[in-house]
Amino acid sequence: MELESNIFDIICKNINDDKYAIHLNTQEMDYIKNLTKNNPEIFTDIENTINDIMSDGKIDLHDIPKFILLISQIFKSHAIENAVKNIDIIAVIRFIVDSMLDSGLLPLPNIEIQLIKKIADSSLDLLKMD
Repeated sequence: MELESNIFDIICKNINDDKYAIHLNTQEMDYIKNLTKNNPEIFTDIENTINDIMSDGKIDLHDIPKFILLISQIFKSHAIENAVKNIDIIAVIRFIVDSMLDSGLLPLPNIEIQLIKKIADSSLDLLKMD
């Protein structure tokens, strides 16, 4: 199943949209903008994971925490300790997940998207404990 749009374009658009970026501080917004300029392969990795998860035409509930963890690992692998002192990686991941789910990137019914958001929030809360 091919995605209707690509995550890179969605992130570039939503970083300037208060609806999505309101919970990000200036450093987090700069971090995301820097990633889009200097490390766009991160978004390709995320998009490839989405394609793998959606290959059967649906998202199973057990896929969501795996997806959140994968995004976290990708971002942490690109994070340089000194460069991200004021970055809440969970806020960045939440921005990415909300952007994807609200964009129509995943062709799912609204009720499933709401369920995925609740599970994603729980998964992100667990990551905070890490």
